[in-house]
Amino acid sequence: MLITENQTDFSTRKQWTWRGYQIQYSVTGTGKPLVLIHGFGASIGHWKKNIPEWANAGYQVFAIDLLGFGASDKPDLAYSLELWEELLRDFYQELVQKPAIFIGNSIGALLALMLTTNSPRNCDRRDFTQCRRWSKSSS
Repeated sequence: MLITENQTDFSTRKQWTWRGYQIQYSVTGTGKPLVLIHGFGASIGHWKKNIPEWANAGYQVFAIDLLGFGASDKPDLAYSLELWEELLRDFYQELVQKPAIFIGNSIGALLALMLTTNSPRNCDRRDFTQCRRWSKSSS
């Protein structure tokens, strides 16, 4: 495992090598681990307003750019839910290493459900979010 760091305005961004690919993640704060999994087409930046709030509330907040998204490598391969689940399982085992709260948005919520269902001892709690566009007709 190779890890490099750079500081941003809301967290420390790091690079983790997974199966030869560079995966960007951030870790901020101390306390109970909380793992954030972004939605399809998003990245760590999706959580930029949440990360400092959760860190200030006493959590060690991990956020990851899934393979193919954000600042992580984008290799030409067959992406699948199972591939991302394996990535998240290895991320948890190598970097988080204690029961965590998993929070996912959109496809990240599905991945959190898959990971915590298939590896329940990794999970302290799971929360799922789905944002939708608000309009007068939806109120």
